[in-house]
Amino acid sequence: YDDKEIVLFYNGTKHAGENLARVSVHREPDTSAPIYMCDALSRNIPSGFKLIVCHCLTHAFRKFDDLQNFYPDECSYVMKHISAVYDQDEKTKQMSPEQRMAHHQKYSAPLMQQIKDYIAKLIDDHIIEPNSPLGKAIQYMQRHWFELTQFLRVPNAPLDNNIVEQALKVPIRGRRTWLFYKT
Repeated sequence: YDDKEIVLFYNGTKHAGENLARVSVHREPDTSAPIYMCDALSRNIPSGFKLIVCHCLTHAFRKFDDLQNFYPDECSYVMKHISAVYDQDEKTKQMSPEQRMAHHQKYSAPLMQQIKDYIAKLIDDHIIEPNSPLGKAIQYMQRHWFELTQFLRVPNAPLDNNIVEQALKVPIRGRRTWLFYKT
């Protein structure tokens, strides 16, 4: 808004979708749909509210990073390509949203397509068992491909929600540290 990025943090016992539904009633009816970055939990999506849903590419990256010791070649391929997408994103920092999207369409879309083809080949050629940990990481990417690649179609769509996760680290770390302090 006015060249400022707004990050909404809402804490409570409800799921993100329920919290967002309560906040969304205050939006002007004629405003465009907001870009909503979340993980793939279905309860994070509010009903009856138009959103552009994006999923965090870093979450997908982490699933492969966690398995790198067990599947080094397969995970390295995916991680290398996702890292190359982030390298392309670094080049877009001074671009307008439309220029950024066009840049990603030109340079990142082929990288993402290579990932998509590679992980499909791993499953289709029975190189990786679908029920294995790597198979589950692949299925996560395949199931959420559209949301993971929104940055290729939507101007200003982020690749990840790292800005929010970095802001949350301090209170989460503190909650763990402060537990039972002076009790």
